[in-house]
Amino acid sequence: MSYFILEIGNYVTILLPIYLIVQKVFIYINKYHNEKIVELVKIIIYSISPMLTLLLLKLNYRNYFCIFLLISLIVSVAISSYVGKKVVKQSYQKISGRDKVLYCLSLLAGSVIIFLPYIEKFDFICGGYDYKIDILYRGLYMIYGICFIILNKYTTYKVFN
Repeated sequence: MSYFILEIGNYVTILLPIYLIVQKVFIYINKYHNEKIVELVKIIIYSISPMLTLLLLKLNYRNYFCIFLLISLIVSVAISSYVGKKVVKQSYQKISGRDKVLYCLSLLAGSVIIFLPYIEKFDFICGGYDYKIDILYRGLYMIYGICFIILNKYTTYKVFN
C-alpha cells in the first residue's frame, strides 16, 4: 500500500486547510447568523464536493488524492457542524475596542497564513512532490488566510452597517 503514504501525496497539507476553512466558516455562521444559513452552506459544500472531485479526476490528479479530498470535505463539514453547535450566538451590532484589536490580530495572522506556503522551509517540509498539488494547497492556504481576515465581528459590522 505504498500509494497511500501521506507524505508522498501531500495529503496532510491539503486536509489541514480544508478542515480549517470549513471550521472557520461554520463557527462564523453559527456565531452571527441563523440556522437556515448553516443548512444552506452544508448543502452547498455537499453538492460541490463530488463536482470538485470529478473536476480533479478530469485534470489527471491521482485517484486516491481525489477520493481523499472528497472524504476530507465531507468529514470536515460533519465535524465542523457539530463543533459549531457549541458556539454561543453573538450580535455584531456593537463593536468594542477588544473587537478592533482582534480584527488587527486576525488581519496580521491572515496575512501570515496567505504567505506561509511561499516560504522556502514550508515548501521543503510540505511540498515539492507534485506541482499540481502544490498549486492546490497554496490556493487553499490563501483562501484560509482570506477567511481569517474577513470572517470576524468587526468586518461583519462594517459590511452590514
